Amino acid sequence: MPIYEYRCLTCEEEFEELVSPGETPACPECGATKLDKLMSAHTVGHSDAKAAPAQGACGSCDYADGPGRCGLN
Repeated sequence: MPIYEYRCLTCEEEFEELVSPGETPACPECGATKLDKLMSAHTVGHSDAKAAPAQGACGSCDYADGPGRCGLN
């Protein structure tokens, strides 16, 4: 499950959320579901927008171009 960053359009709260495909999260501050998905620094350059692992060996993020090619490690 990827982690996405969001900004609530109602209260401007920014937050991260683990999101299953097809799921729409709610703002933890106000409960609204009108959100902007933000571009995370760690997803820029990934063709499939998967988040890089917080910890672990290079190649554990399944980057499409192969281990060590994403430039994050």
